[in-house]
Amino acid sequence: MNKKLLYSLVALAVVFFVVALVIFLSGSGAEKAPAGTTVPGAQREAVQADTVDLKLFFMDQSDWRLVPLTMRIPRPAVRTQLYREFLRLLLQPREGSRAPLPEGTSLRALYYLEADHILVVDFNQSLVTGFPAGSRSEMEFIRFIVNNICYNFREIHSVRFMVGGNEVKTLSGHIDLSRPFRPNFAYLKKDE
Repeated sequence: MNKKLLYSLVALAVVFFVVALVIFLSGSGAEKAPAGTTVPGAQREAVQADTVDLKLFFMDQSDWRLVPLTMRIPRPAVRTQLYREFLRLLLQPREGSRAPLPEGTSLRALYYLEADHILVVDFNQSLVTGFPAGSRSEMEFIRFIVNNICYNFREIHSVRFMVGGNEVKTLSGHIDLSRPFRPNFAYLKKDE
């Protein structure tokens, strides 16, 4: 492993540790309302505060754009857990739609680099070993992941890919993955 890559990984680990520490320390002082107190509309607000609405976009055979599916899930205590849950839902097979990634692909880890507004997503080795050949397949995968993440989490401006804990040059030999990718929402189908 060359020194530049080693320094980059060490810097990434330090940034991740600092962000995790800040999140942990800032989340411990939340106040709760006393039990048994209710205010008109408070239950509705509590439900909205305890859940989050997500819009997942999938590919289908009838449109070149990604088609939306809205879901409501419980709000995790830590924001990175929300990113992780979102990606878990996104990677699940759905009847009538397809995700442009090989079967068995799962998320290993993710890191949010707040200063750069970049989410680093690290997939298991199945992403590369089972990936179909062709630049179109690579672009569909990149658009699918990047547009979904950046649409739902506006604090994330770009996404960087890793596989098996390592930087990868490409998925099947066409698109350079050494840089972060920005979204292009033109590929998302809006609700009718």
